[in-house]
Amino acid sequence: MNQKPFVLPLETPMGKYFYEVNRNEIVAVNDDLFECIKKALSSEDGNLLDVPENVMAQYKELRECGYLSSNHVQEVIHPATESLPELLDRGLEKITLQVTQGCNLRCKYCIYSENSNHEQRSHSSNTMSLETAKKAILFYREHSRDKDRAIIGFYGGEPLLAFPLIIESVKYAEEIFAGVDISFNITTNATLLTDEIIDFLLDHHFKLTFSLDGPKEVQDKNRIFANGSGSYDMVMRNINRIYEKDPEALKGALVSMVIDQEQGYRDILPLFDEPALKNLDLVFTMVEEDSTIKMPSPQYSEEFNYEMFVAFVDRIRGSAEVSEDKYNKLMVETIKAVDKELDSFARIVLTPSTAPSGPCIPGKLKLFIDCFGNFYPCEKVDENEGAVIGTVDTGFDIEKVSKVLNVGSIGADDCKSCWAFSLCNICVKRSSENKSLSLERRRKSCQETRSSAYGSIMDKIVLFEDKRHMRKMNRLSRGGVRL
Repeated sequence: MNQKPFVLPLETPMGKYFYEVNRNEIVAVNDDLFECIKKALSSEDGNLLDVPENVMAQYKELRECGYLSSNHVQEVIHPATESLPELLDRGLEKITLQVTQGCNLRCKYCIYSENSNHEQRSHSSNTMSLETAKKAILFYREHSRDKDRAIIGFYGGEPLLAFPLIIESVKYAEEIFAGVDISFNITTNATLLTDEIIDFLLDHHFKLTFSLDGPKEVQDKNRIFANGSGSYDMVMRNINRIYEKDPEALKGALVSMVIDQEQGYRDILPLFDEPALKNLDLVFTMVEEDSTIKMPSPQYSEEFNYEMFVAFVDRIRGSAEVSEDKYNKLMVETIKAVDKELDSFARIVLTPSTAPSGPCIPGKLKLFIDCFGNFYPCEKVDENEGAVIGTVDTGFDIEKVSKVLNVGSIGADDCKSCWAFSLCNICVKRSSENKSLSLERRRKSCQETRSSAYGSIMDKIVLFEDKRHMRKMNRLSRGGVRL
């Protein structure tokens, strides 16, 4: 019987550890036990010979406590697979309507640019009809009966190109969701905002997300009009119009930023000196090429790494506060993202039948409906027939939903033997190529995911070691030893 432990050995200059795949835990061990574990991993069946008795006793004790397990997942299948019809029948959280595929900007990195992503559609004049919008909203009403609130988003292209449709859609939604707490949101480049549009959005309590990459020289590098002119001046003029009408209206609004790491990290920060933007929240992504994040410039790396180092030292000293009083807004959101990664080490026990942790339940969390009425798992996936999971006329195609949910099955053997199984973040977006699920594309994503997971594990270890060192230094200091 194969007793080889399913673990990842790890070491730093200050300690030895292993990552227990079956429990999603990092365990510190002494040098002798670490060498014993490495010996078990290098053997054919995990059996150990010529190990000192005291070390073998420690090894066996860990196994008796559920560590150093040789268990592997036997079947890659998401535990929600059998429940999909019920989950999608009454429990939809949110829908996002693609009211148009048109846009008045031609951002250089946009996924809908002909040169950016060959898996995606291009900009077009296609616009959702009112009939399709009403069908989508009615479908949502009928399939969210277990929810006490409704959320409808408007997306593009640039959704304000279809402002008359948004007006009618909101009116219809408020009618059929009478008695339900309903809210609306919109993602806009803010260039088309007029007093009429602003008043409508404020009257209906829209949550606003503005696409904005930085101050003028940063924004105007990539977010440009078709004639090549920059958009910053127009965007800020329109956001300031909202701020002047009602500063409170921007509370809870978002800046959605796409960071081009060719510039300096600190080049971005003056954006938040604008009074209208000071209290806005921030979400950000990085510019990608061929679905891979672009390499940062030396200037960006140096400036970002210094800011991150300062934040890391604060954490080591025991500071849990993450506020803009201590860090810039971009670093605050970066720290929150790192914290979320570190919190992913929830204690689990792998079962014989389960799935990697990447995919959510397609369509349940935020169903995306394109201007033709096709359903997609969310707005981030490539808009091609391979990712369609239903339509407003036929409803969900449960077989297709199940296929997207169980995207790990296309590389099941890889998943079963992967130490990053519980730290995986690969969904259908990162498993598609040539308009279908692709094992080759998924394997490329696997390499990126393992690298990210390894970084998260090492971050957790370094924080542990440095906090332990700091506590030791504090004890020595209190004892009168000069530091």
